[in-house]
Amino acid sequence: MAVTVFLALVPVLAPAQSVETKIRDIYAKIEKCMGRQDCESVIKMLAPDYRYVDPDGKSHDREEAANQMRSMMKSVRNAKGSFDIKEIYVNGPEATVWVTMRGTMEVKNGGKWSKMDFSIRFIETLSNVTGKWLFTESYELR
Repeated sequence: MAVTVFLALVPVLAPAQSVETKIRDIYAKIEKCMGRQDCESVIKMLAPDYRYVDPDGKSHDREEAANQMRSMMKSVRNAKGSFDIKEIYVNGPEATVWVTMRGTMEVKNGGKWSKMDFSIRFIETLSNVTGKWLFTESYELR
């Protein structure tokens, strides 16, 4: 009886596990992009209707978020970061991720470069858009 129940669950569990692996791979790609300061590759991972909500609750569309990334890259160098994924919840073509991004970078301020450590928490939603997982929402938490 227990074996039958387990075997009945395998088809249900396998797709979610496969999605979780894909999601983790996406975050690993972003880590590599950070090291190369390649924000254009990250921007390509944003869905056309992507929305970013900052810690003050202000909503930014894909274009605004992309412009913020591009602007930041002009005053940053030697960025390194990693993601600590706390949870991934998969519901069909959507996945919600609780994640903390930690890292260091050098920031240009007044003509001088200074090292900055950072830790940012997000709740993010990715959707399978035409066979490709893309970010649809990012909420930056305080």
